[in-house]
Amino acid sequence: MVDTIKLTSVAKDVLLAPVYLYQGRKIKRDTVRLPEPHGERHGVIELPQANDEVSTRDAKTFNLMVVGDSAAAGVGSQTQQEALVGKLIPILEQNETIQANFARLNWSLQATTGHTSFDILRRLYVLPAPEQPIDVMLLSVGVNDTTSNVSVHKWQQQIEDIINIAQRKFGVRELVF
Repeated sequence: MVDTIKLTSVAKDVLLAPVYLYQGRKIKRDTVRLPEPHGERHGVIELPQANDEVSTRDAKTFNLMVVGDSAAAGVGSQTQQEALVGKLIPILEQNETIQANFARLNWSLQATTGHTSFDILRRLYVLPAPEQPIDVMLLSVGVNDTTSNVSVHKWQQQIEDIINIAQRKFGVRELVF
């Protein structure tokens, strides 16, 4: 009985495949494309000291790079202040460990709607190497690879290439997916 139910479910999916394909293409075609929010995409912020003691932080800069697709770019928000970077920067500014160890926060947003892992990899190749290593790179990637039917093998290889260039060219200390 169970085998009959599974077979019937599979047969139903096979018969409905053209309908699913039509629906998928229609949704992709008709989905509203939201613009990226306005606002700064890079900046340097002087950090307050966590205490009054002179520390080793005096000349140090915490370097953050956010890289990726529409989620990283802030699509759906009106301004960058309402988006990922705009919410993340104040949290980092107020972090006692960062305040105790760094004098400045240098950040940049390298994200574009529609970017796949290949587009991100290409962008990292053309960006100039930074003067100082990137302490944290936050990476948002994957949705567009799925909607573009990138194979799992190709996606995994591109992610490995992104990790390699992040470490080699940008000196990334922490990579957050």
